Amino acid sequence: MAQQAIAPRIAADCGTYQRSEFQHCDLLTPSLVLHWSVANGSITMGLEDANWTQGPGQGSHWLGLGLSEGGSMAGADMMVLIKGPPAQPQPPSVTSQSEAGDGAGSSSGGAGPSAAWTVQDMHSYANGAIPRADAMQDVKLMGQPVEAGGRLLAVMRRPLQTCDADDRAIVQGMWTHVIWARGSRWPSYHGAINRGSSVLTLHPFANQTDGSQTAADAAADHDLKTFNLTMPNVAIPSVNVTNYMCSHVEVPVSGKQHIVRYLPVVQNPRLVHHMILFSCSSPPNATGDLFLCPRMDEGCQTFTIGWAPGIKSVELPAAAGYPVGGASTRFFSLQVHYNNMEHVSGLRDSSGFQVSVTPHLRPHDMGIISLGETNLTIPPGVARVEAPINLCPAACLARLAGPTTVWRGWLHMHELGSEMQTRHTRNTTELPPLGSQRYYEFNYQGGSAVAASSELLLPGSDALLSQCIYNSLSREVVTHAGEDTQSEMCFNFLSVYPAPTAIEVCESIGTIGPLGPLAICSTQARMSHFHHNGGFKNASLVAEFLASKDLVPAVQPVIDHSYGECPGLGTRPRQLEQ
Repeated sequence: MAQQAIAPRIAADCGTYQRSEFQHCDLLTPSLVLHWSVANGSITMGLEDANWTQGPGQGSHWLGLGLSEGGSMAGADMMVLIKGPPAQPQPPSVTSQSEAGDGAGSSSGGAGPSAAWTVQDMHSYANGAIPRADAMQDVKLMGQPVEAGGRLLAVMRRPLQTCDADDRAIVQGMWTHVIWARGSRWPSYHGAINRGSSVLTLHPFANQTDGSQTAADAAADHDLKTFNLTMPNVAIPSVNVTNYMCSHVEVPVSGKQHIVRYLPVVQNPRLVHHMILFSCSSPPNATGDLFLCPRMDEGCQTFTIGWAPGIKSVELPAAAGYPVGGASTRFFSLQVHYNNMEHVSGLRDSSGFQVSVTPHLRPHDMGIISLGETNLTIPPGVARVEAPINLCPAACLARLAGPTTVWRGWLHMHELGSEMQTRHTRNTTELPPLGSQRYYEFNYQGGSAVAASSELLLPGSDALLSQCIYNSLSREVVTHAGEDTQSEMCFNFLSVYPAPTAIEVCESIGTIGPLGPLAICSTQARMSHFHHNGGFKNASLVAEFLASKDLVPAVQPVIDHSYGECPGLGTRPRQLEQ
């Protein structure tokens, strides 16, 4: 199975509950543990907070857990445990009764030791907004939580798929961002410290790793070498909140090897917002340099690996690795986004990635297919601007050498981006998307999991349709495509294996005179050759690209069966915060 997720782990010191009670657990923090089990179409979750403070007389206390698209509150599906009555009255249908039938939902007592607990199924449309109760309450409290010795134990249950437009489905084999927060007197702001995120596979396949290493793994790891690709002890700027800084780095190997694992090295977690490693097509002038990079340098633009808060160690699938050395590049550009909201001065940073490299090559190289729309004209002052659909037609994917596995997608827009999705069609049937974010946020970028039923690209029968949606209310001038953050982008970088040799870029380019709608599907090198030699103004070059099928007709697929696990739900439009 291709989906090697950022996997759950089972640790002997993972809280009070035993494996017989819960199959999986994760240390969200050293003192906050999430336990969970999946059975009969539902997930049962146990939260264990070792630093819980009962605080009698201090009002209600709450602990929230959420499923998020990118690690933020925007668009998150939340389960909030509340001790005592909410600060504001709620409709009777909002609060779930405890499964034990002990009247947890009807208590009107205070927040002292005898106060009852409730759980609310909620959602949030924006960061910083008070979550709203769902019309459908799909979370059940499995008896009253236990408080003892400063520790809280609570158990909740919900269906994997609720078919509620305000909930996120828990799909087998797919990882998700799990966010948490705690506070007192609901609703209240949790503060900068009492929150966090992790990336977990809540419903793994039976053969997915749980993080424990087998003897075979240990043998395969015997020749692993690790390298730190980090920033050169940079002084974090304190004047501006948003700072993009880059440094060229090298993986010093001789001969071809595979990157098979990577983990973040984050020295200042409150300031390092996300990191991306771009591979370079040619050696840079120097390594260990430092430069501001609101736009990437031309020689290093191929997305390779990325990190956002909550992502821990990442194992590549056993069948593939990122090639490095030999005929492949050894050089990368490391981009770190520093988000210095409090204008802290005097801090230095050497954050980046630790990559593990093996000379024992895996069966396949991991490669990238870039799906992009560069024809962007975004008028100012509009809440919803739909960019043209970027079509990667079946004629383009026919250039794949054979069935190709999508490991994950990396959606990328800039500050105006609000939604993005890549639809996957096979003949006349739509499959689950290869990346979808209804609440895209530039400051929370990370990979998108791919459903097992959609992970294969079949040449000749599959097509991909990507679309970005923007909110330009903050702009007073027209925004076009470009690399700096004030311009816009619309890309989905698909990590795939085997690495394609004939198609690395797939982009629809509109109607070109009598040729009609076209798509260009080629390698990065061929694309550069086309644009640097006149492009469509060079008739002989256009004829060459048509003959080689680097240019093909952009034929829209006919979709008879749209994707949707729940009748009538389909793909939901984003809701704007009122």
